[in-house]
Amino acid sequence: MEESTQIAERPSHETRPRTPRSRVYITLIIRPWLLALLAGCPTENGPPDGSADAADAGLEAADSGAAQPPPVDAGPPAPAELPLSVTALSADGGAEQISHDIDPVKALSVRIPVPLSDYRLRVFDETDRVVPSDDLARDADGGIDYQISFEEPLKTGRTYRLTVEPQLGAQLEGFKDAELVMKVRGEVQADARKQPGKAKKKKR
Repeated sequence: MEESTQIAERPSHETRPRTPRSRVYITLIIRPWLLALLAGCPTENGPPDGSADAADAGLEAADSGAAQPPPVDAGPPAPAELPLSVTALSADGGAEQISHDIDPVKALSVRIPVPLSDYRLRVFDETDRVVPSDDLARDADGGIDYQISFEEPLKTGRTYRLTVEPQLGAQLEGFKDAELVMKVRGEVQADARKQPGKAKKKKR
């Protein structure tokens, strides 16, 4: 009896051992407040309410600020009105605060409640001539007391101007030039020195 020998057939190709694949794990750390922000729900651990809006507003403000031009210098402030208080002093010792009408007095008292360094005070008549006077100025109580003594009383019916202007500079320091128009009560009296003489008759 013949023995049969069976030989197992090998596959045409050899089976290679499998190399284990390396796995990479990526761990995402997501904070709770971020999850709540994505979900639209408030959380205790997250930033305070409105922080995102505040951040956006800050960015918008920064962008708008960067686009704006630098501020323009407005320069010094405009000069203010110079306050004046004028009092007429009569010969009998009376005094009257002047706003427009005045008696034919021979003396005036002017109060300037602010200090001035470069100024001059004058009184003009209707012909824009300075009325001759003897003046005295002194500093008092943070301002100026100015006394005017005219050589002659003011003429009735005439108009005078009292002005305060800079003496050397272009304008008063911090103030506008001041002016007060005064109208003397009474009728206008003709000046005897200006009356024309009588014309002489020519003999034929």
